[in-house]
Amino acid sequence: MDKLPVKLEQDTIVNAIFEVRFTSRTELVSNILLGMLFKEYGAEFPKIEKTNLSEIPQQILETDPRLRYAHYYKLHGEQYSLMVGEHVFSLSCNRPYAGWLAFREKILQLLSFVNGTGVIDAVERFSLKYSNIVSVDDDTTLAGC
Repeated sequence: MDKLPVKLEQDTIVNAIFEVRFTSRTELVSNILLGMLFKEYGAEFPKIEKTNLSEIPQQILETDPRLRYAHYYKLHGEQYSLMVGEHVFSLSCNRPYAGWLAFREKILQLLSFVNGTGVIDAVERFSLKYSNIVSVDDDTTLAGC
């Protein structure tokens, strides 16, 4: 039996995101977590970006359930980015994709650190999402799939 390939010859992954949604009794978790993450990983993620939502008052954000898991801050690194919100944090691996083993190691490192901060009471959900772009020849159709 042939072994399955570990990596494709032409990588189609343009972005991979690991996200954790959580609850916390601590107020302003996004600010606290941002500071803790920057203190621990500032050398690896030296650039901090505020999203447009970070400018909206917290009282308004709390009343709109569609914004519950929005990111307020993004820490940029060379290969990875960290995103933080009031009830969410994410790790993004940009192109070129580092591969599952490297991405998994970063995820576990981040989870261990965040778990040790004590600001998260319970995890509601975690997810892993990959975005791919697949090129097809002009003669190729997806009919019958």
